[in-house]
Amino acid sequence: VVAVRQNAALVAVNALLYPSCLLVDLLGFEVPKIGYMLRRPLSLKALMKKAERRTGLTDWDADERGFPTLYEATCEELNATPASPIGRLIAFDYLMRRLMTRLKVVQAAKARKPRPDLVKEPLFVIGLPRTGTTFLHRLLALDPAARYPETHELLDPLPAKDRSLAKRVRYWDKKLQLIKTLVPQIEAIHELGAREAEECLLALSVEVPLLPPTFRHLVRYSVQKGVPDLARAYALYRRQLEFLAEADGDANKRWTLKCPAHVPFLADLATSYRATERTSSSRFWRG
Repeated sequence: VVAVRQNAALVAVNALLYPSCLLVDLLGFEVPKIGYMLRRPLSLKALMKKAERRTGLTDWDADERGFPTLYEATCEELNATPASPIGRLIAFDYLMRRLMTRLKVVQAAKARKPRPDLVKEPLFVIGLPRTGTTFLHRLLALDPAARYPETHELLDPLPAKDRSLAKRVRYWDKKLQLIKTLVPQIEAIHELGAREAEECLLALSVEVPLLPPTFRHLVRYSVQKGVPDLARAYALYRRQLEFLAEADGDANKRWTLKCPAHVPFLADLATSYRATERTSSSRFWRG
């Protein structure tokens, strides 16, 4: 177990943001550039409208079994949970980026014909958290015949055509470096890097919010309402892999994928990946 403690940088950032939170909470005044990101309660409707303005897209392809129901439930749970100023920023940033990505993925999925030949028999690494799934995934990714999703690709699977790979990597590495500065212990839990082999949570999150800022709230919802159906999430994930492979122009490599969250959703996974192989990891403790 790795304790995540507030270091001096995180304490300082929270202290700097605290007055802005008071202004927006008590007076409704939004400090320029960041005030709107600190506003509570979170409104999914407002977030969706802002995502539409930023992308110029409006088709959400909504479905009551998935999106936006699970996003709405997560926003309700976030609103019921006290958050530090930096916690408010992280939650807003995560939700906004995933909503913008969903709009772009839905638009591309409807505009482009499916290319199942680009995602042939992927290999999935599954296992409970903290059992070595990341280590095994990155070991398998060293195979020259393997293709794995890099962090920057999952964060933005459909980048603007005028942004080179180098620019995209620099941009996301700066963002990830900020996280590592504020929470230096995080790499003892999970290594971060724009070009690292990354797990599937980011891609699945265009349908259902599965990342650390919101995951526990989704778990609470699942306990109360039942485990959600992620068939649509896996279908959209497959399309994202197709977009990435199409951009590469190389359909011969085999996708090597990983995520502990797959464990309870293997039946949903199989609806989009009928011909797959799975390998699991485990950890045994000697007392």
